[in-house]
Amino acid sequence: MMKAVAYLLVLGFMFAIVGCQAFAGTAQVNAVRTFTSEGMQQAARYSAERGGSAVLVMQHGKIIFEDYHNGADENTATHIHSATKGFWAALTAVAMEDGLIAGYDEVIADTITEWRNSSVHPGKNQITLSHLVSLTSGLSQDLAFIQGENPLAINIYRYVVNNLRLMYKPGSHFVYGPSHYYAFGVFLQRKLVQDGVSGSSRVFGGEDLQTNWFGVRALGSRCSR
Repeated sequence: MMKAVAYLLVLGFMFAIVGCQAFAGTAQVNAVRTFTSEGMQQAARYSAERGGSAVLVMQHGKIIFEDYHNGADENTATHIHSATKGFWAALTAVAMEDGLIAGYDEVIADTITEWRNSSVHPGKNQITLSHLVSLTSGLSQDLAFIQGENPLAINIYRYVVNNLRLMYKPGSHFVYGPSHYYAFGVFLQRKLVQDGVSGSSRVFGGEDLQTNWFGVRALGSRCSR
């Protein structure tokens, strides 16, 4: 009986390896088919028909295809909305490496000191950096006040600090929305002020970093969006 079980386990393992290899081979074939000249042209047409601005494909660090449409060109900056989260992730890692941020368990109220007052901001002193970047801070979203081209809040960041409510215990609920990263923006801006920026020259200091639009009213100074 034990030999039969062992045989079946080995046989299953062999099938799993073969299956994985077949899947990998299929994926490679599909990738080759996708990145043909015709395939990339089709992707560009799809983008153009649905209001897109550009399709750019890079392989091994080199541009192998680029197409601009609907009035855009290579110098057009497009509002990329939540795609900025990818930049914030890299920026967080850089800030940690440079010693600007201690770690994901850092308590935000240590920097946004208004949140230490539990009578005015109950529960916010429990929010950590991990909660903000994972969208589990529990903060309300208040989209009419902080999102869009004409938000109701005159100063978005001040509104985020002073007016957002804590809807859930930090870490208990995932809620997709902008308030977490606006709070992170205040946190990082104050860190930079405390540090004098000199200790973290790579944060907003890279020569290759370019921005097209700045929200002046948000922090009282330039803040890319």
